[in-house]
Amino acid sequence: MFSQRWPVFVGVTVVILIFLFSFSEHTDIRSSWRPKPSPPVQPIVVPATESSDWTFQAARDGLNLGLSDQRCNEAFPKLYAEIDRAVDFHRKRGGIQRSQIKLSDDPIHAQAHCLIYDGELYIVEERLRAYHVGPKRDPRISASVGAVYRSLVALPNPRVVPNVEFIIDVEDWPGDGNPERTIWGFSRDREDNNTWIMPDHGGWSPFDVSGVGSYRVFRDNVRINEQPFKDKIPKAVYRGTKSLNQMREHLVEVTKNKPWADAAHTNKDNHILAHKFCDYQYLFHVEGKSWSGRLRYLANCESVMLIPSLNYIAHFYPLLESEGPSQNYVHVEHDFSDLESKMEHYISHPEEAARIAEEARSSLRDRYLTPAAEACYHRRMYKSWSELQQWEPELWKEVKDEASGKTHLERRGVGYEAWELPNPFPK
Repeated sequence: MFSQRWPVFVGVTVVILIFLFSFSEHTDIRSSWRPKPSPPVQPIVVPATESSDWTFQAARDGLNLGLSDQRCNEAFPKLYAEIDRAVDFHRKRGGIQRSQIKLSDDPIHAQAHCLIYDGELYIVEERLRAYHVGPKRDPRISASVGAVYRSLVALPNPRVVPNVEFIIDVEDWPGDGNPERTIWGFSRDREDNNTWIMPDHGGWSPFDVSGVGSYRVFRDNVRINEQPFKDKIPKAVYRGTKSLNQMREHLVEVTKNKPWADAAHTNKDNHILAHKFCDYQYLFHVEGKSWSGRLRYLANCESVMLIPSLNYIAHFYPLLESEGPSQNYVHVEHDFSDLESKMEHYISHPEEAARIAEEARSSLRDRYLTPAAEACYHRRMYKSWSELQQWEPELWKEVKDEASGKTHLERRGVGYEAWELPNPFPK
């Protein structure tokens, strides 16, 4: 019975299919019973310029380590003077040659040979200081390399950073006088134009000051505990270890028994926590055997810094203003001969002192010494260095197997994450 109706069933089916096909030429009936395909994924378009109504706000942006180049330039226009100086110097010398990227043979230098390639950070080689025993690394190297890494991974796409290769040297005198060796260091003396200045290890954490913690923790401690200028102790404070620099000895001597001074060499009984220096209205800064990393911390206080002429330059020193509407510290003579008269003047004119302290807070702590500014400075260094680099850094090296005689490629160095683990360079 079914076989007799089969031709009729087939015929009806054919008629229906023909009807549907012809109807679909005029009406997309298929869309009512077949799922519509997903629309093609649209590429993300990044605008060439960002909105012009943005302004840097420390409370909101101070920890933003991933600001764009445009935002960095808008927020920190005066930050890059030391980089610009290095660029001008090396451009006149014909750029930076590959032969200049080498470690010092001086055993007191702790160094790291770094490579940024395709947005990744590698440590090609490191050299420990002579007094370190075993695999112990100089913590200043760890902090400095860590800050480089942090400036990369904060970006949405680290691959926008150019490929660069450089040496970080954390010795107090990083430049060893060899003009054929160009390194990155924390400071340079005024006669050393060859060295490129990077932010010092204190931007990560100091290694020899107990009770400070990381730079961010220190800044939080200041923010929570600092009093208004008028409520601070109306004295100039100093604590520091004795050093080869006789200025420290002289400062303690000339301020002895002065009612406006609290200056002494540090011992177990008079130690002051870093953020507690901000309890004082006036802060002394003098160099050590070369530069001194304390100025970064003093500049985070809304206090008046008393600074003589400095022989060594750190990355933010060009921002120090000793006069004019942007004055953010008070200059004193190298022998402190004018110290007492200046202290008497500002103590009797507290409104002037408060204005200088406020300028230090707004220009340094709340702008140019923020972690955001430091990350911007690092990335400007990479870009400026790459423009003078007279070779293309390589990630791979060809290695020959002695047994088989065959060659293969090996990656140069160790990635940062592995390097931070114990014994990254097994023998």
